[in-house]
Amino acid sequence: MATNFTFTGEFSLEELLDFKTIPELKELAFDLGVRFKGSPKKQGIVKTMAKIMLEDPKLVVKNMFYYELKACLDVIEGRMTLDYAEKSGLLFELNRFGLIYSTEQKSTGHCDLRFCKELTDDFSKLVPAEVERREKNGALLAEKVAIGCANLYGYTDMYYISKLIPDMDKRLDCTLSDDTLTELFYPVLRAMRYSIPKKDRPFLSPFSVFNGFEIDEYHIDIHVEPKIFDFDTIVCYGEMPYPKIKGKAVEKMREAFKKYGKSDETSEDALRDLWIDKQDETKNLHVPDINRFFQFHDISQIQDCMDAVMDFLNSIPYWRLRGNSSEEIGKKELENMHRGGQKPKISIGPNMRAMGIESFEQLQEMARNGQDFPSFPEQTFALSKKVGRNDPCPCGSGKKYKHCCGR
Repeated sequence: MATNFTFTGEFSLEELLDFKTIPELKELAFDLGVRFKGSPKKQGIVKTMAKIMLEDPKLVVKNMFYYELKACLDVIEGRMTLDYAEKSGLLFELNRFGLIYSTEQKSTGHCDLRFCKELTDDFSKLVPAEVERREKNGALLAEKVAIGCANLYGYTDMYYISKLIPDMDKRLDCTLSDDTLTELFYPVLRAMRYSIPKKDRPFLSPFSVFNGFEIDEYHIDIHVEPKIFDFDTIVCYGEMPYPKIKGKAVEKMREAFKKYGKSDETSEDALRDLWIDKQDETKNLHVPDINRFFQFHDISQIQDCMDAVMDFLNSIPYWRLRGNSSEEIGKKELENMHRGGQKPKISIGPNMRAMGIESFEQLQEMARNGQDFPSFPEQTFALSKKVGRNDPCPCGSGKKYKHCCGR
């Protein structure tokens, strides 16, 4: 991620680009279709990129996504705060092109976002025109389709996007030609390195990049059938910077937020951030830190809220499961198990038998009758001799020791 910096005064584009690392500058060059021969030094890359961007600001605008253009316009017109840009993830996108910086106002102590002085006038004219053009010609819909697929599955490519072209034709009430589709999906194709030989790559969800983790085929469970979403759901998930996540569990979360939410957070912030945490393998292994969004006064409120949070996390599309939710996969596995006549097998070992339990059916009967679970006798069970590899396993599974606990 580009460095977030706060200064006073104004900065030129070359000065702003100089804050980027060499990998970030090369990434920007790729995005704008610029290639360098050999291994140029950083200062040479900075000067070349600044020259290209200043001479042809339309090139920068053309390669931006719609939501990035809107964010730039908000910065230029003073409607974008640093706090909102950081929370929404837009700060990363704004920094991607090296066009903005933050300044501290000495009178108030607050930080404001400023736009590169040399491109302010050009962008003030170009961006509104480009926003209007994309809203009219279908490019905005194309962007939502691509981002929606990526947000539901973690990443996507033109094969999956192409399946949605008939729905786009219906929505736009026309038949889109190949040339028109190339124009409409231009920023997406650039992000995929589509026009650069041997550089093709999937289109990643912007949220994985915002949060410093990526998703690819190695993180996906290939044994799971991808979930098929209707066109409207895909478009809703393509809204940025807040995907429109829907469902009963979502409404339950909104109710919990109304009761226990912090005053400086919105329900959309909480929903999106919890959704992102679900997708990140490093965070998904732990119970979410709900104190980020909620404030409680007693344990009953925490329990009430946790029910809503867990229902939400179990019901939303999960990248690792190819758009399926954890709940949906759990139900499918149970259905497959029952369809095949397979039932869970619980082995009764010597410790259970010592408590007078001889079978799983006996445990079920005790539960139905409300019987207390028998206490463990004050006796330790030790092996009187060394277990041979071909002896029955002492755990009571019925298998040979070498095929059970002796492995």
